Amino acid sequence: MYFLGIIISFVAGFLLILSKTCNMSLSKNIGVYGSNMLNYLTGLVLSGIFLAASYFFGNPETPDFSQIPLYVYLGGPLGAAAIIISNFTMSKTTVITTTIIALAGQMAGSMVIDTFLLNIPPKPNTFLGSVLILCGVVLFLIRDKKQSEEIVVEKTSSD
Repeated sequence: MYFLGIIISFVAGFLLILSKTCNMSLSKNIGVYGSNMLNYLTGLVLSGIFLAASYFFGNPETPDFSQIPLYVYLGGPLGAAAIIISNFTMSKTTVITTTIIALAGQMAGSMVIDTFLLNIPPKPNTFLGSVLILCGVVLFLIRDKKQSEEIVVEKTSSD
């Protein structure tokens, strides 16, 4: 079951990048805010289909909204903000650069949430692994910046 979770997480990450790339392309045609709205509207329709299917197949989810803490409703606005930022940044840089930087932000955010909100102390190997990945991100960004500058120089000298 653990291995299945890893595979599903990998597929979800792949789908996330495809989604971000589609949203970026859409934002070039209808704007950042319009693409965000369309993204959420299509997500709403698909979620409605899944909910209807769960009722049809006899496995409906019926949440008790009175038991849900208010702060969890921030997921929607935070998701909208993340998509707007992603659409903006992906149009300014490459998909891989945006993805690597976002991964670093997700790791840092995850460590903060685990440590300070969920009171889960970081394990030494988790902390070390995160630091090594962040070092890799910094090295990638340094190399990416250098390559971008070389491309600009080559374009300028060939013109």
